[in-house]
Amino acid sequence: MIDGRDSVSVRRQKEREKAREKYGERGLLLAGDPDLDVFDFAINELVGLIRYGEMISARALALPIETARDLRSELLAFGNELSWFGYENGQQLIELRLRLLDAGFDLGKPEER
Repeated sequence: MIDGRDSVSVRRQKEREKAREKYGERGLLLAGDPDLDVFDFAINELVGLIRYGEMISARALALPIETARDLRSELLAFGNELSWFGYENGQQLIELRLRLLDAGFDLGKPEER
């Protein structure tokens, strides 16, 4: 926990609770609900990271350089890395998903957009 205020473990548990509410017990299965296309859901999450990275970078640039130079630089680098991660991994998972579909696998229902 970071200063006792937040942690990945706490947020992960909240995500599990949200999955149970939204998808029922099937949402807690190790591979998720077999009727849903987990690959499509994950691609959307990865693509979302691109936008979050852009927003983090933009907010970093809005910080006053006189008082937050180091933090600004760290946030800008993090935002850029997050966007790149989302793009690269999103593209890779799209390619893998398409190969599964081309091989005839039924991946389940894609996420409704």
